Amino acid sequence: ASSVLNAAVDITFTVGISGTPVRLYAVKNARAGIAAVSVDGAAESSIDLYSGSDFGYDKTWESAPLSAGPHRLRARVTGTKNAASAGISVAIDRITLLPIGSAR
Repeated sequence: ASSVLNAAVDITFTVGISGTPVRLYAVKNARAGIAAVSVDGAAESSIDLYSGSDFGYDKTWESAPLSAGPHRLRARVTGTKNAASAGISVAIDRITLLPIGSAR
């Protein structure tokens, strides 16, 4: 977890089967801010992690289907927040690769 502006985590992973998306799980609570997430240097998506109730490690983002091979996911502290949030903290838990053909 970090509240430092532009602090980032880079997670490298390999997709075995083309068309597999990656999911990001993070903490959602009343002190969480907005994270920026991207895969392979593409445009960032903003994810508001604020919640009035604490959620442990909730699915917060899912990529488009990815090609087979190595990839890099980056999650970054933007320093911005939902008006209701008491902080800008971003806490990333894990990523998972979603099996092809599974229920979304």
